[in-house]
Amino acid sequence: MATPTISGEVALLVGQGYPDDKGQNIVRLHRETFQQLDVPPGMPVEITGEQTTVATTKPMKKADRNPATIRMNGFIRENAGVDKGECVSVQRFVGGPDADTITFNRTTPDEVTVTLPETNLEDLGVEARKVIHRQVQNRLLTLGDVVPVQPDDGGKAVLLTVSDTQPEAPVYITDSTEIILGESDQT
Repeated sequence: MATPTISGEVALLVGQGYPDDKGQNIVRLHRETFQQLDVPPGMPVEITGEQTTVATTKPMKKADRNPATIRMNGFIRENAGVDKGECVSVQRFVGGPDADTITFNRTTPDEVTVTLPETNLEDLGVEARKVIHRQVQNRLLTLGDVVPVQPDDGGKAVLLTVSDTQPEAPVYITDSTEIILGESDQT
């Protein structure tokens, strides 16, 4: 089955992510899709549904034989504004400057379709910025992305939304990126 390609973009049907990928910024692609996009595994792609987000790629398991499918977890579906069974446009992601700063606010129920756990930033502890930084480092994030952050004590994840990036673009989080918490979320 051939996957439709339009000017460097591939249209793919959204499928359930693998349990091992839960909470990670990983999408799974078929080997034919990697070839069509000219993207090796481990490289990021831009995914566009109602919204656009960026995620790192990994190969599908061999039992997955449909090249017209992209597997992604609920957070990536949320960030792309799609649900299982809907179509997204996928293309090679080029660039992505290092972030000088990234600002997070606690995700509110009206911002997402996923059920929010009853958690607060205080659940991340007194060093919330360090906990957040450690979990988003080496990751590409874009404005509006919802990010689960797991407390060090193994409690329920706190969901944060990217509310600003400097520079303004999908940005790569480095060890020198400053993590800023929105005014209502100061810890």
